[in-house]
Amino acid sequence: MYIPTLEKAFDFKNYVSLEFNKLQGYPKKNSDVLIEERDWNQTNTSYSGFEIYEWNLDGLTDRQLTILVHRMLMYATICKNVKNTDINICKMRIEGFTGQLRG
Repeated sequence: MYIPTLEKAFDFKNYVSLEFNKLQGYPKKNSDVLIEERDWNQTNTSYSGFEIYEWNLDGLTDRQLTILVHRMLMYATICKNVKNTDINICKMRIEGFTGQLRG
């Protein structure tokens, strides 16, 4: 007897549908934001550890500089794994720098 009384007193059907609609997910990002992030975040990068790569700093935002530093660290790790010395790794990274930091 208690449950039918509770169902009449509280309209749970609307509440359940509201809660269900919250589970639809997050709204999609604007397409221009996705294109900007895709260029820097979703680019597959591979390094051999034996070659010098270009690290161009011109016109990069702070976020892009952070991503570039992360890629340089990945490059240094790969160079170390193929038995390069620390001095050679530093020389290879320095040789690849192009551009200027703003400031």
